[in-house]
Order: sequence, then C-alpha cells, then structure tokens
Amino acid sequence: MNKVAIIMGSESDRAVVDPNNHDIDTFTKLVSLPDAIVYLQRPEEMLVGRTKARKHNPISGTETKNVVEFIKNASITFNTIFRSPRLRTQLLVVNASECKIAEVNSQKINRTS
Repeated sequence: MNKVAIIMGSESDRAVVDPNNHDIDTFTKLVSLPDAIVYLQRPEEMLVGRTKARKHNPISGTETKNVVEFIKNASITFNTIFRSPRLRTQLLVVNASECKIAEVNSQKINRTS
C-alpha cells in the first residue's frame, strides 16, 4: 500500500522563527518517507480560524496572536523541511486557497466487535 502524507500550511513567508538547519537536516535523513507528500497551502486566516475552532487546541489559550504565531512558526518549519533534497522528490505543493475540499465529520463511530 502506498503511503501519502498530507500537510497543511500557510502561504505566509514572513519569518517568526529561525529553524535549526542542522536539526532539520538530521530529521530529514532519519524520517521514514511516504511514497508522496502533499502539502496543502492555505491562507493564514483560514488556518487561524480552523485552529481556534478545534476542541483539542494544541496552543495555550486561544488568543488570535498566539494562534497566528503558532501557524507562522509551523509554516516556516514545514517550508524549511521541504527544501531538503531528500523530501523534494516526494513533494507535491498545492496552493489550496480557492479549493473546496470536503470537510470530514469528526463524530465518533461506535463499533461492535
């Protein structure tokens, strides 16, 4: 079975963090690669809204300032990782600003054994 990683990030390229290139290089050498990586770029405003709406918010507090900083830092880190020659061959970047992607309903499914 083919493995595909789908990652969402912002189109923003303003620097908030300076990722450690040595650590990223080590990570990209050690990570098991899927057959393809699809990087869906979304507008920062959309990612901020979706992050704030999550029930399991990974950011302390839901202040917009904290969420924006989190999104920018994640986007910069992803963009730095994807510049790695090893990952570039597996990468498809999709500017999904205008794309309508079906939302998945996250209701729990009761299973019977």
